Amino acid sequence: MRRIPGSSGVGIGVFAAVFWLCAGEARGDDLADLAAQMAPGTWAELPQTNISDVLGQGMHEGNVAPYALRGIWDAAGGTLYFVGGDHGEPALKLFSYETATNTWHDLGVTPVAGHGYDHLTIDPSSRVLYHRQYGIGSDGNHVWQWPIVTSGPWSEIEPWPIGGYIQVAIGSDWFEKLDGVGPAGALVVYNCGQPGGELVFWDPADQAWFDNVQGFGGDSVYNCFIEYSAVHNVALLGGGGTNANSVWRLDADRTLTPMPDAPVGVGIQMANVVPDPGTGNFLVMGYGQLWELDPTGAGTWAQLGGPAVPPAAVGNPGSPELDSVISAEIADYGVDMYVTCHAYSCVVHVYKHTDAPVDPRGTGSSTSSSTTGAGGGAVGASGAGATSASSGTGTGVGGEGARTGELTDAPSDDAGCSCSEVRWHSSEQPQLAWLGVALATSLVRRRRRTR
Repeated sequence: MRRIPGSSGVGIGVFAAVFWLCAGEARGDDLADLAAQMAPGTWAELPQTNISDVLGQGMHEGNVAPYALRGIWDAAGGTLYFVGGDHGEPALKLFSYETATNTWHDLGVTPVAGHGYDHLTIDPSSRVLYHRQYGIGSDGNHVWQWPIVTSGPWSEIEPWPIGGYIQVAIGSDWFEKLDGVGPAGALVVYNCGQPGGELVFWDPADQAWFDNVQGFGGDSVYNCFIEYSAVHNVALLGGGGTNANSVWRLDADRTLTPMPDAPVGVGIQMANVVPDPGTGNFLVMGYGQLWELDPTGAGTWAQLGGPAVPPAAVGNPGSPELDSVISAEIADYGVDMYVTCHAYSCVVHVYKHTDAPVDPRGTGSSTSSSTTGAGGGAVGASGAGATSASSGTGTGVGGEGARTGELTDAPSDDAGCSCSEVRWHSSEQPQLAWLGVALATSLVRRRRRTR
């Protein structure tokens, strides 16, 4: 076969160009740049352009984030979503933050009122937002959905069958790998209003509610939460009212295990709870402190010190300050994001817990609790046992953790590149892309000199 002179250089150049388009997907936004520069166990402020103009609205607190817990990250769109509103507003609004432009947007009113609480979540596979409607008793079992790809509209799914007393401010999240459902996972609603607790599950594949788990613990309260960790494939739930320090772990087989009491109160207008993308452990921020819960086994708490201590500007969602603070796991950037509003002024801070390889949707259990090196003591479990809440099978934890640069099978786009499936840690994307470009340029110049 005749070899075309210089074809290898051209081929590598083409490969480098395609790799740059795919691996870079040019994650050159401000948040990605900041995350790549941060050392593990540190905080940094992310300068904003219009956040106070968008979120700084309201007649009482002066912002839309009181009595809210978190924002929801849409990795496919590089966008954070948040539903919130000040006291007494006729309807909540949907807001978004685009990392590509570092700008916030007011996306208009929702069909519900109240506050944000822990009512918003996302099905990451279909990119549909789900928001549990503020309500109590027989009027508290309503959930609305908003497809991101079509920018709405809002529509209500089937109300869940009432199996207990429902409170106004409860928890909801998406359990991505739940036994007995389709590959998309399921919506989980934690109703802490029912004495002893209640969990209900929505399967998007069947468009139906299934299972009703009750009696695992807790008083009848509100302002509770539920947060899912993709790395450990478990959810942490609890908090609020007289359950402020009580937390449980939900496994994929719908088994619940009491965890050691939280060292500070957790829930709405207490301490925020968010998973760390690297370890999958849960981070609790409030009262000027940062704690980490490793949920494996019986569970272990550790307080993080040194540079991991939250800066004063991050605020305190708990008493006495009761600052408006929402948190969000930005999984594919390897950081957690905190939005803090004081009256009409809002700021954004980022915390990077580890420098471990990050998979946007973790597939296995983490084997270490922290690699930050931040000082702190550990609080062990009290030997709490597991409570079987259903007849499901399986452990809900398995598989090895994701690796940097992991490639997955996916349909290619028109250029033959599965861009959305190239999952590089954000700090490595720009360097690898430019390395490919530099290599291609060098080869082309060398070919020209040898002609």
